[in-house]
Amino acid sequence: MDKEAGVFQAISLAGRQDGLVKRLAGFDKSRHTVPKYVSDRASEFLGRLCEEELSEWADDLFRDMRHAMNYKRRDMSLDCENGLARLVAKDFVLERRYSLVEESPQYYDVETELSAVSYTHLTLPTNREV
Repeated sequence: MDKEAGVFQAISLAGRQDGLVKRLAGFDKSRHTVPKYVSDRASEFLGRLCEEELSEWADDLFRDMRHAMNYKRRDMSLDCENGLARLVAKDFVLERRYSLVEESPQYYDVETELSAVSYTHLTLPTNREV
């Protein structure tokens, strides 16, 4: 925060969760095996496994944000591929990334990050009790 102006220069919020690869909806125990190592091929596999879940999350978010924030179609874009969903709006960027855990590739991480937040709609308390 800039102490002179009392204005944030940048805001970024991140959340993380994890899970077992074999518990993803796209994992078929009769055809798939859990990765033993993190590699490009294993990461592509994870991207295919989480594709349906990630696409559904991204589509729902796109629709909900568009409605809640009164955005027009031109105010937002959505890209979803290879384990990454990226929603770019005129006031923020929201990304969700799936990746294998380097030390234990039977697990995956999901990181959700809100960044590039516009301050147009952000109101701070005037009594400086932040």
